[in-house]
Amino acid sequence: MKARGGVPAQNILEIGYIPLSDIIRKNLELDIHVHTVFCIKRIRYMGSTPLGIQTSWLALNDGQEITQEELLATGSLYILLEEKLAIKPLEATEIISARLPSPLERQLLELTADDVVLSCTRVTLSVERKPMEYVEMVYPASRYSYKARITKDSFSV
Repeated sequence: MKARGGVPAQNILEIGYIPLSDIIRKNLELDIHVHTVFCIKRIRYMGSTPLGIQTSWLALNDGQEITQEELLATGSLYILLEEKLAIKPLEATEIISARLPSPLERQLLELTADDVVLSCTRVTLSVERKPMEYVEMVYPASRYSYKARITKDSFSV
């Protein structure tokens, strides 16, 4: 957001350990004996304009956590993960589709019923090549764009 010339901000809606669902277990490749996962749900802003709703589920070890105060002070989840917990992201796979927003998404993102959102899911791997994060994101299509770099290696897949 800073690269786009804006002032990034966030409103944290939820932070802490929650019961683990099957889809989160699958995407984070968690053992059957794991019953909770660390979740951060927040609205991301550029100034006062809401740019997206982001829900992150993190594969943290027992006793690891991030506080709301730490996240607000740092402003970046990835910086906080690396500096506090020594969890470093390596790469991610993201899936993007378009759809109409739910009533709650319209309210949180200040949209009309006719606006379209980009719905994204991402699995982020750590430098150990293990899933460290599963994210679901919703962005107003009119306020967001994606840029992808495609290399020669991508064409052989």
